[in-house]
Amino acid sequence: MLFKSDDSLSWTQLRERTITHPSELNKFNVVRNQIEQLAGPDYKFVEQLLDGVGSVKFEGDLLVATSCQPHNCVSVAAVTIVDISNRQVFLAWRPEGKKIEVRPSLKQWSDDQRVELKKWAEGWR
Repeated sequence: MLFKSDDSLSWTQLRERTITHPSELNKFNVVRNQIEQLAGPDYKFVEQLLDGVGSVKFEGDLLVATSCQPHNCVSVAAVTIVDISNRQVFLAWRPEGKKIEVRPSLKQWSDDQRVELKKWAEGWR
């Protein structure tokens, strides 16, 4: 983990749109805890992806962070969507040679979140 989590950072600081790399999400306990819960036993793997090659963009109140395994971005990657207004994290990752894992279940994702997931996943169709 590149960044140590900080209890003083909250959803308010996420609204400032200063994050430029997915690894910075680990600074926010409110986000990191949800990522850890969503990833379950795959958390260490997902954490490594967050530390890999990545970028962040903002679509309204959605923070969309994409990341991948260095030198293997075509096979191993993750997307983390943080719904700032609803204070909820959505996560999908693709282990090499396996299907995409989506958490929580897709039926819990909003239409806007699904659009971002679809954009991210288009390379593996």
